[in-house]
Amino acid sequence: MNNILKIKIERLKHINSIELNLPIKKGLYAITGANGTGKSSIMTVVSKVIRKSAFEVFQSQDYSSNSRITITYDGKENIWTKANRSWSCSSSDIISFEGFYEGSIIHGMRFSDANYDALLKAERVNDTILTDADSFVQHYLSYILHGNTDFYKNLKRIKHKKIAQHKAFKGIPYFIEGTNGTVNQFCMSAGENMLISLLHMLNVVIIRRAKLDDVRLILIDEIELALHPSAIIRLVDFLQKIATDYNLAIYFSSHSIELLRKIKPSNIFHLQKELDNITIVNPCYPSYATRDIYQHSGYDFLILVEDVLAKYILENIIDENALYKSKLINILPSGGWKNVLRMQDDICKSNLAGVGTKVLSVLDGDVKSDFETLYEQKGFYTNLTINFLPIQSLEKYLHEKIVINKDTNFFKEIGDRFFRVKPLKEVVDSFSKRNDGKAFYKYLIKNLNEQGIDENVFVPKVCEMIYKKEDMSKLLTFLQKTFQN
Repeated sequence: MNNILKIKIERLKHINSIELNLPIKKGLYAITGANGTGKSSIMTVVSKVIRKSAFEVFQSQDYSSNSRITITYDGKENIWTKANRSWSCSSSDIISFEGFYEGSIIHGMRFSDANYDALLKAERVNDTILTDADSFVQHYLSYILHGNTDFYKNLKRIKHKKIAQHKAFKGIPYFIEGTNGTVNQFCMSAGENMLISLLHMLNVVIIRRAKLDDVRLILIDEIELALHPSAIIRLVDFLQKIATDYNLAIYFSSHSIELLRKIKPSNIFHLQKELDNITIVNPCYPSYATRDIYQHSGYDFLILVEDVLAKYILENIIDENALYKSKLINILPSGGWKNVLRMQDDICKSNLAGVGTKVLSVLDGDVKSDFETLYEQKGFYTNLTINFLPIQSLEKYLHEKIVINKDTNFFKEIGDRFFRVKPLKEVVDSFSKRNDGKAFYKYLIKNLNEQGIDENVFVPKVCEMIYKKEDMSKLLTFLQKTFQN
């Protein structure tokens, strides 16, 4: 058997054409490169062999009718092209592997339950539905983060998936028993949260099941985010051990110097820009890869936001006012607003973003009073640079403008652009839960899907409409002052 997975990507996002030959043999492999070289896009493409829905994260502006993705393995070839609203394959014999994809903070499983509603639900969980976490998760969470094996000996989780689903959780949340009561996973640090998610997936998909002769494929995007350098080293040691013990090919994307130093040069695939395309350096020595990453790609400003609406608004303000001049800015959607603050605090305390990088957060406008009551008035997070959008979350904004206080012009534009089969008025009139913004958003998306419009197409266009409609002057002033200091 040929153990090489061949990937060819043509005209996808900013990738004109690139080919990779990835070994599917047990061991650790790294995909590295400066920001903007396509690491996450490549990881998403590779994940197609273990996750049917992988390509759904690509938005309409990411591809064209000429885009093509070719995946070849063991004599089979799958050519994927975009046909109408879905991706179609040239063959019915789809290449697939056992394994899982622990994706980036935007598209992965790490914060699938990380929002304010989940936090409230977790706070109402009682001990009767909890059980001790599996020893695998307890042991390695302690080892990776603290260098011992019993730091999280009081780690608990909901007993099984059915109970978690009954409580409306998407995953199985974890809890820690402490001297002051039980702490839920959503109140833990970003590093704890991410590692619990990864270890849980490894335990369920790999450890509990029988060992297989066939190699299983694990993909981990942005592996080092929110981890201390010493924890990263222990994480690599752990991954090397389970790769050997359980016959796993583990691929991860990374910027971490500590991590890459422990990987063989033949197992490092380094992406770099050349003219109008991206090339691959393999084998690649860690010093070469990290030189490129750390000398040329450090950000001057890291802006943490809750969702794509905030990201879109900030990108437009920065672009239209040329705030990007002579500086590198990264905008990172990070889940619910409390997660954003915890991550910002973790990054600032650990200097994770690097020397000289200023970290700030811009939260949705509807959480400002909660922030002031829960944190600001009590003296918490006073060291952080925080601001707010002049609008609510996307769900609340649409609910307000379409249902509660109908904005005639906005209503008409939404209807004309997206609801050409079933009129928007008919959709709104048939919606029964008038005061539930989240329920309305889900109902809106359901009706859009029935008319052949995907959420990934709808959201960017609505964000554009909102940006043009609302007054962003205060947020612009805040960014100008922050970037000047």
